Amino acid sequence: MRKLRQYRAHEMRIFLLIEKQRASLVFPLTRCLPAGVPAGMFICAFKTIQAPREIVALLEDGDPPRQIHADWRSFRKDPQPSWMGYSVGKWQADTLAVETIGLNDQSWLDGSGHPRSESMHNRRALSPSRFRAHGSKVTLEDPAYYTRPFTVKTELNLIPTATPSKFAWTQNEKDWADSEAVTAGGMLAHPCNSKARPPLLS
Repeated sequence: MRKLRQYRAHEMRIFLLIEKQRASLVFPLTRCLPAGVPAGMFICAFKTIQAPREIVALLEDGDPPRQIHADWRSFRKDPQPSWMGYSVGKWQADTLAVETIGLNDQSWLDGSGHPRSESMHNRRALSPSRFRAHGSKVTLEDPAYYTRPFTVKTELNLIPTATPSKFAWTQNEKDWADSEAVTAGGMLAHPCNSKARPPLLS
């Protein structure tokens, strides 16, 4: 038991050291860059639009639309790395299984600064869990940064009648004091330029 406490204390010291190092990092979204996959879908709400051969996810954080090919195609051999990656989805009974590769290394896994590389392989399973809720299981594999694959389980609230809020960065805004975060009508705006960096949005 004593060894276990010592081991956990050692783990906590490492964790605090890593968190201290990450404190100086700037989340890509605050630099007017996409949060990407999977961070954008962990942090903000999104709407899915389903067509016979594809599914499109519209994210509230201003990321590009995420396109999921659902026509039983295979992965591209060498996809061009991008913020949202290249996604292929398949229905397995009532579960949507989505795999994503072809991500660039410019964003994070979450809002805490955990990195991703171009070798990231993202697997996500969405399935109904209860009334107006979907279970989400995301398995992340990236040998460039992590010693083994790991899984994150969350629950998504389903709101069928909702409309995603619109998120936009005000271009070349020079005066932070005169800028406003406007939420009426679903619009959220912040300045975005090299001199004025907005705070991290939670």
